[in-house]
Amino acid sequence: MIAENVWHRLKKIGIASIARDMGITKANIYRWRNSTPVPDGRLLELEKVTGVPRHLFKPELFDRYTRW
Repeated sequence: MIAENVWHRLKKIGIASIARDMGITKANIYRWRNSTPVPDGRLLELEKVTGVPRHLFKPELFDRYTRW
């Protein structure tokens, strides 16, 4: 699920725009917001499309790495 602060950033960019750029439906993004996590295979693409760092979508994957 997408954290509230990250969700606000995505809404500013535009959910429809993100979905179009990723070749998915808005419903996919709303599912990531409400019930299912962003698939690992979509993190890099989502980061590229939105400019939001991937560790903000799935901090549990990146918390073991030291940020320099």
